[in-house]
Amino acid sequence: MFETFDFLNGYLKITALVGALDVLLILHFLLSYYFCCYKKGYLIDLWHGSLLFVYFFTILVFYPFMGSERLLDLRFFYNWSYSIQFIDWAWFINVLGFIAVFFGGFCFTILKRKNTFNGIILWSVKKCDYAINRILQHENQFLLMYQINNCICAYLLFYGITTSGLFVNLRVFFMTAGIYSALSNVFIQVGQPIFLFFSLIALYVSNSRLKIIVQIIFSIIILNIYGARSTLVYPFVSFLFGYIIVNKNKTVFKKILISFLVLTVVFFAVEQYRTDSDTSYMSSYSLTDRILFGNNIADIRDFSVILECWDGNYMLGRNIIAGIISFIPKEYSQFRSSWNTASYTNNLVGLPDSHPGLRGGLFSEPFLSGGYLGVVFTGLIFGYILAALDYKSKHNDCLSEKYYLVLVMSLLFMKDIFIYILFQSSLLWLAYLRILFLLLCVAVFSVKLRLNR
Repeated sequence: MFETFDFLNGYLKITALVGALDVLLILHFLLSYYFCCYKKGYLIDLWHGSLLFVYFFTILVFYPFMGSERLLDLRFFYNWSYSIQFIDWAWFINVLGFIAVFFGGFCFTILKRKNTFNGIILWSVKKCDYAINRILQHENQFLLMYQINNCICAYLLFYGITTSGLFVNLRVFFMTAGIYSALSNVFIQVGQPIFLFFSLIALYVSNSRLKIIVQIIFSIIILNIYGARSTLVYPFVSFLFGYIIVNKNKTVFKKILISFLVLTVVFFAVEQYRTDSDTSYMSSYSLTDRILFGNNIADIRDFSVILECWDGNYMLGRNIIAGIISFIPKEYSQFRSSWNTASYTNNLVGLPDSHPGLRGGLFSEPFLSGGYLGVVFTGLIFGYILAALDYKSKHNDCLSEKYYLVLVMSLLFMKDIFIYILFQSSLLWLAYLRILFLLLCVAVFSVKLRLNR
């Protein structure tokens, strides 16, 4: 039952029991998609699309590669065993969390009548929807804000280049750059993807697109120099996801395929670009090795490393407190420096402070904070929220494609905020800044409206 098997000269490694459960869960997800999504006329819906990468691919499909013997050849410079014992443990914790997610979604189907919790979720979506409509109504003012943010980012990159001597992967430099670390987080790490996401919405509904495209190009250049692959690609992925939901029963396969291929090329191009400045990384290995054993889909493997080095003591919510005060840079708070999750896990596994931290899947932080109870609790809450958002995307009174697109984008934007709050408490500042951005847009554009009157 717990016997381990190797396949394809060490490229695949599984434990019999976990492998069998993994196959069953893959079949469950595919059947759920077919009967609850595809058969109901949706190419993809918010529920299955949200779980597609973080659960189906990252946890289930890529499990056999996480404990591969090939890792020991490619990552010999790390003193980690990548033991299948810890791989399976990390897999089990995440799967337990996602089982709770599915159960939380089931709870929503029973309790979807009006209640306080539903009211909070839908109220937040309504406010986000209102803010996006304000942005679209004041496109020129939004683009001015975008230009200002791009100018600030350009100055920060100029400072980073002249100070560090680097021209690529400046994210590493800014990790330990004091106040400039906080500024780069605000204007590049958070500001750029937010402006990108909303500018893509404006681009879709606007008649004057050239000005928007120019700012998008500047953002691509800025994020490419900064070396943030996910930050660059994620807004496009989110918009594409929303576009598919809106065009639920249209023939969009060709557009989707082309968009996916372009995003894949951009993702690995940025990786290659920043890899050129880091000879210790897997720059000499094939694209296949980078995909399977690099840092792209490594949640289970990274979590197994954390568990291997973990002393068994839970953080007991201290990471949540560190997240609440995450607007304070680590350099100015000993508590944050010790208990934000990235610093905590870096200290466990022996990585430097300049490292952004290991990814362990959605449920690594809830487990390190509150054990299995924390995993189940956050899974239930997230499942309920995700089901509520999915239900809203399918049951609405939008009279046009434009308003439906804005609603779906609002649902996706709020979904990300809920994920930061539930699963990445040390990154609560990302949620803060997203909320502040919406409030700022509403406030600025409302003032202008009153002045015009």
